[in-house]
Amino acid sequence: MKNIYNLFGFLSKKILFIISAILLITNCLFFFLFMSEHRETKRLMSIVMERQENIYTPTPPPPDKPQAEPKPAETPPAKPQVAIATTEKGPEITPTVAPTVFNQNSIPSALVHANNGEYALLCEKDSKMLYLFSFKDGVFNIVKGFPCLTGENHGDKQKPGDKATPEGVYFFLRFIPGKTLPKQYGFGAFVMNYPNFLARKEGKQGNGIWLHGHDPEKNIGKDIVNTKGCIVVDNKDLEEISRLIKPRGTPIIVVGKAQTADKTKQTLLSKEIKHFLDNWKHDWESLNTKKYLNHYTNDFISGERMGYAAFKQQKERVNRYKKFIKISIDEPAFLIPQEYSGKIAVVRFHQRYVSDNFKSESSKIFYLRKEQKKWHIIGESLF
Repeated sequence: MKNIYNLFGFLSKKILFIISAILLITNCLFFFLFMSEHRETKRLMSIVMERQENIYTPTPPPPDKPQAEPKPAETPPAKPQVAIATTEKGPEITPTVAPTVFNQNSIPSALVHANNGEYALLCEKDSKMLYLFSFKDGVFNIVKGFPCLTGENHGDKQKPGDKATPEGVYFFLRFIPGKTLPKQYGFGAFVMNYPNFLARKEGKQGNGIWLHGHDPEKNIGKDIVNTKGCIVVDNKDLEEISRLIKPRGTPIIVVGKAQTADKTKQTLLSKEIKHFLDNWKHDWESLNTKKYLNHYTNDFISGERMGYAAFKQQKERVNRYKKFIKISIDEPAFLIPQEYSGKIAVVRFHQRYVSDNFKSESSKIFYLRKEQKKWHIIGESLF
């Protein structure tokens, strides 16, 4: 009997040991699964927040006429374009003010830097001239001038229907072939990104500002003497321009009377803005969010119309879990809207973003303001 009790005691201890071991292993498994799920949740939240940070769908302005923009043609309308280029009369535009003289020692102050071989347009409303410039060897050179028409109202555009052509720095969003438009647009139309960030910030309104051709049966300057706000050039001139400029890249500067600067001043300004852009890039890559945010003003508005406070919180959340960030900047262009007396700069570039869990590419426009001799970002947009 004693042996039976001893055996029973021994078996009870074994069973208790086995049960304890099973419970210990089970608890360890639950703890491991919980920690894995927690880490995965943090990783997914980081990715979700970053995707929200990089998503933006621009809404380009609708045209004046027609109200609904027609679909672009699948193939260029060769026959109508030939007819436009060979049968219409040339422009008969008489400027009321002498055109500004441009050369290497007298460059438009708005044109600072672009890619080598890139083109830019400048519309001088007072002289009724549209100038084509090319950037080469560190300076903008004039290529050609084209007579043009602008709005009936010679001032800056403020609201819909004021028949004024907006002044400032803009970019072309897309080209609409003339084949898909009413006859009054001739060869076609380049859609401008008016109103841009600066125009909206100043409360300016309106839309549908184009650079376009005209009815080939009418003569600009004689049958057509002004516009409702668009910029109009001869059809054959627009065809020539269209071979050199590109939507979502080429800038167009619109001024009353162009101001000029010399090459030395523009070169120094270019280096200054490039230095700012390099520092912004470096501080973002360093994961030092505080230094990175110092490049933005308190009244900053993002491309998603997000204010500085919300933008700051988002950046802090996203960067907190980053192991690395790598930024590359390509195709930069620096432009100075002359109406702000050198205190505002417009910077266009293509950005490539790579981190440990996300990558993206986008074309950006920064709007900079100079305060106490330092540039800061007041707004951005993607296009």
